[in-house]
Order: sequence, then C-alpha cells, then structure tokens
Amino acid sequence: AVINASISGIEHALWDIAGKAAGLPVYMLLGGKCRDKVRVYQSAGGATPAELAENAGRLIAKYGYTALKMAPHPPGLHTMPWNAVIIAAGERARRVREAVGPDIDLGFDAHATLFEPIRAFQMAEALKPARPFFLEEPIRMENIDALAALKQKLEIPLATGECLYTKFEFREVLARQAADIVQPDICLAGGI
Repeated sequence: AVINASISGIEHALWDIAGKAAGLPVYMLLGGKCRDKVRVYQSAGGATPAELAENAGRLIAKYGYTALKMAPHPPGLHTMPWNAVIIAAGERARRVREAVGPDIDLGFDAHATLFEPIRAFQMAEALKPARPFFLEEPIRMENIDALAALKQKLEIPLATGECLYTKFEFREVLARQAADIVQPDICLAGGI
C-alpha cells in the first residue's frame, strides 16, 4: 500500500507538470470535460441512533446533500453480543431514514470490520428496510471469492475498492462480479 501511495503521488505530480508544460488543466489531458457537476455525499456520525439521525437531518437541511454515508454498527461492536449489534444497526438505519425522508440515498460503510460473510449478510438484512444505496466493505476485500458469494446473496448493492491497490485487483473484482459499485482511491491505487 505504501509503495502504491508513493507511486500515486509521483503520478499526480507528473500529470501536474505535463499540464503546466502544455498550458492546460489536467482534465483536458485526460480527454476533456465530461460533466458539469459531480454528486457527492457527506458522512454522518453519531454514537446513538438518535444522535446519528439528528446529525444526518442537519446535514440534509443545512447543506442540501442528496446522499449520506455512515457506519451501520454502533461504537464498540466487537464488545457487544452479535444480536445487539444487528438490532442496533437496523435501528440506526431506521432512525436516519425517518430523519431524512425517502429520497435521500444512504450508504453504509462497515469498514471491513466483519470477518464472517454470514454476519455481513445479517447486517445487510437489518439495513434492507432503509433501502440502502450501498453497503461498503462489510468483509475484508482480499477474499474476492467470499465477497462474490456474499454479493450474490444480497438484495442491496455491495461496494468496495478503497483498499484495493492495483488495477489488477479491480479487474479481479469485476471479473468475479464481487461488487456492484467500485470505489478506487486514486491516492492509493497507483494514480489516475
């Protein structure tokens, strides 16, 4: 990861140098403008379902976001009984959905904290009533076979990619149909 991050930094600097030499912004060197705006989401936080819902509602009301991302599980999930974690995840999702309404897209990022695919499936089932936009990295992404098997069972989109470091890893995820949404981090994946 450190080597690819270093390569990414060098690659970004080289694009910048090439753009300056050509007298063009880098996006022109990459083929030109392809959209007028880019949709973004904001992260919402909160230890309790009520805090999370309040913060989510504030972000929508104050800034007008149309999408949010948050952790599905409560703090301290590894010290809690599993059923309590699942119930809390469902409650967090329900409270946020109620706070922001039906039209806001909700992403849930488990930060690869679950190791058993069955637990990731149970988490997804608890979140499903809130109609998630995606569930991001519920399990470690290095086990592409497990990720692909999980994706085939889920009824909500599965996202991964910020911890994949090469185009070859992304190729494998796509070939195995192991995710619905890929999220490369150009600062880690070797650059643009």
